[in-house]
Parts: sequence; C-alpha cells; structure tokens
Amino acid sequence: MPRHKQNPGQSENAQANSEKALALRLRGLSYRKIGEAISVSYQTAHNYVQKELAKIAEHCREQAEDLRTIETERLDDALVRVTNSDAYRNGDPQAIGTMIRLSESRRKLLGLDQPSKVETDGQVEITVRHVNKPKYGDE
Repeated sequence: MPRHKQNPGQSENAQANSEKALALRLRGLSYRKIGEAISVSYQTAHNYVQKELAKIAEHCREQAEDLRTIETERLDDALVRVTNSDAYRNGDPQAIGTMIRLSESRRKLLGLDQPSKVETDGQVEITVRHVNKPKYGDE
C-alpha cells in the first residue's frame, strides 16, 4: 500500500524556504540571519542555499551541453561542406585554412586539446649560475 505524506504542504514549504534562503543569501545575509528570517536553523538555511545553488549549476550544465551539441553539429556540417568542396579537393590554401580553423574550433569545444597531465616524483632540481659582476670602478 503506498505511503501518503503526513504533511502534504511540507515539500512545497521547503521549496519556498529554499528559494527565500537563496534570495536572502544573494542580498548578503549570513546563514544565521537567513535562518532567523525563515524560522529554521542556520544549518538548514545553509542546506537550503546549497540545494538551490546545486539546482542552478545543474541547469547551467544542461544548457551548456545543449549548446555544445548544437555548435558541434554546426561545425560538423561546415567541415563536411568544406572537405567536399572542389576547392578543398584541389588543394586550395584558403579552403584548407578554413578546414583547419573549423577543426580547431571543434577540438576546443569538445576539450580535445587539453594539456596532457604530467606525473612527477616531486623532486625539483635547481641549477644556480653565478655571474661575476664587475666591481664598481672595474668596468
């Protein structure tokens, strides 16, 4: 048998409190002051703000991924058009340059050109070279 909520408005109230807590935090209030304003502990106020920020961050990630998909499709389409062109097949430098720029944009967008990670053993070697400067008057 399905369980029913004991307080049907409790989740709606928590959501409203989360939104209020974030709005108050954006105005510069401390978590303690936010808690006082919405009648919860400062820990709960902190949790509400973090929950709202996490939702915003997830929404931004989703939008960025959608935009990345659209841009990737546009770049792929442009690359196909350039590489299928007679100018590109005949070695036209401008067409080749266009293909290279499109490819670079695509790689940047997809993060394919990120620097390689280099493992180190933590040892650093320093070489010091002394340069003898002429003394005053010996120039």
